Amino acid sequence: MNPESHPNPDTNRSRLMSPRRVAAILVCAALTILLLWVVFRDTDWPAVGQAMRAARPGWMLATIALVFLSFFARAQRWSYIVRATSPVSFRRLFTSTQIGFLVNFISPARAGEFVRAFVLGRLTGIPFTKGLALVALDRVTDVIGVIAVLLVAIVAFYQMGTVYIPSELLAGRAPFQIPPEMVQTATILVTLGIAGMVTVLVLLYTNQTLVLRWSGKLLEPISKGLASHAHRLLLHFAEGLHIFRSPGDMAKSIGFSLLTWSCFVLSITTFQRAFGFEGPWYTPIVVQTLLALAIVIPIAPGFIGQFHFGIVAGLLLAAPEAPMATAQAIAIVAHLVNFAAVVLTGVVCLWMEHMGLFELRRISSEAQADQEGVSEQ
Repeated sequence: MNPESHPNPDTNRSRLMSPRRVAAILVCAALTILLLWVVFRDTDWPAVGQAMRAARPGWMLATIALVFLSFFARAQRWSYIVRATSPVSFRRLFTSTQIGFLVNFISPARAGEFVRAFVLGRLTGIPFTKGLALVALDRVTDVIGVIAVLLVAIVAFYQMGTVYIPSELLAGRAPFQIPPEMVQTATILVTLGIAGMVTVLVLLYTNQTLVLRWSGKLLEPISKGLASHAHRLLLHFAEGLHIFRSPGDMAKSIGFSLLTWSCFVLSITTFQRAFGFEGPWYTPIVVQTLLALAIVIPIAPGFIGQFHFGIVAGLLLAAPEAPMATAQAIAIVAHLVNFAAVVLTGVVCLWMEHMGLFELRRISSEAQADQEGVSEQ
């Protein structure tokens, strides 16, 4: 999508209503229904309602404060990336980020990243392609925050020993046990994978040529197409990493990424406190890890089903004996709080920048059409 061009609406409409697009929508709808069925089948709704009524308002307010704090931390994280190339006010960065985040919540595809780059360009004059590169680099620093959470989760799962998957997550079948030997092997493999990812990122920043040469040597024997795709992807990451003016800017951006993810983990902790959910110290880490994995691929607008499954699965894995109704109540309220915060903030940002929901819908549709067109090339 290029804001300086005027794409043909009929072309975009035909892309959005293509058989491939319709099939994707049907698959996403089926997966959403399946996840909701797994989480809420045989639900004791009176017990869920009782758990909600018993929630302590003080801890709920703390949760809401952490959610809004994560919004500011995310925008500040991006500021060290954008300001390395162009002087942009925090307000423009915040509104661009939140409008894009709003689209991610109300759209079945992650068109919000395209919209964030578009809005940034409209407010600051930064070219759209450059804005996309800045968004991509922000995702890299976000991944570093994810890696930090995963490292703590590895320690947590290692301490859990035998992992019990409750019957509530297995369509009513008997609880399934994963032996400690398998858990330990998995943690070692994941740790090595994370170490490899960090090493590649560091080498891309310090020795781009070496990484590109070795990626070709390793992947070309398997598939030249795969090697070419990996080369382009790594080159894109490398160009993004070199946007930073100094290691200090990179450290600050990574620091705010860690703060953002800390807010997520702490908000789960406060939710637990609000509902009196008892669990070991690593419960919020396990929940956040499962939640991040559940929503990594967009399925339904607002992450309906995905959000609930991630939270309920995480709570029950960490504390298998906990009441299912309490876990369901936490999932429902957590989703409502996050959804309301994102939508409210996004709408306010639209109003501040004199943009309308219909215009946002048009931009989102064009972004999704272009995203599909790129994937077909």
